[in-house]
Amino acid sequence: MKIIQSSPRFTYMILTIVLSLYTYGVISYLSKGTGTLTSWIGILFIYIVFLLLYVYIGSMRIIIYDDKVSYTTLFESYEINLKQLTAIEFSYLHKNAHTMFPVLHIYSLNGTIEIPSMMFERDIQMVYDLLIQKKKD
Repeated sequence: MKIIQSSPRFTYMILTIVLSLYTYGVISYLSKGTGTLTSWIGILFIYIVFLLLYVYIGSMRIIIYDDKVSYTTLFESYEINLKQLTAIEFSYLHKNAHTMFPVLHIYSLNGTIEIPSMMFERDIQMVYDLLIQKKKD
């Protein structure tokens, strides 16, 4: 069994920059006064959204077993039996929308798994090679 955790350095970098700019804006806003309850709720809500994005992006993982491959995020999980693999390819389409980064498509008789390479940028080629090798076996 091989577990590959997401490693989205580029995504984390963008999210961290946006969060830093937002924090700077909040500090500037609060330096002018304490604000109202509505503004505090809005500020807290946006921070919670950023926290959920960090957790969601970090929760993505690919697990390659001896007989199946599994792709899991915070809210969804997909599995494909390795004996039923029909094709493995990279494409610039994710859920029928064009993307800037390639997406690993794993096709089988029972369905498809689409794995965004941006979330697994360090390990996506290793996953591809491992799946090709398992398909040949």
